[in-house]
Amino acid sequence: MVNLYHSGKPRKDIAKEHSLTHSALDRWIEQSNTTGSFKHKDKLSPEEKKIIKQEKELRNLE
Repeated sequence: MVNLYHSGKPRKDIAKEHSLTHSALDRWIEQSNTTGSFKHKDKLSPEEKKIIKQEKELRNLE
């Protein structure tokens, strides 16, 4: 659906045809523009990634 938007299709039409709220579609478009991904790990800040890495290292030491 984000690809439809980027190809020029109006948001209103995409939302209507796919039974989406405008806010959901806007969120997906923003996420795609920001990270290029819809995976949770790609939305993490550098600090969050560092914490996760450190927690993993701690578990490996136990």
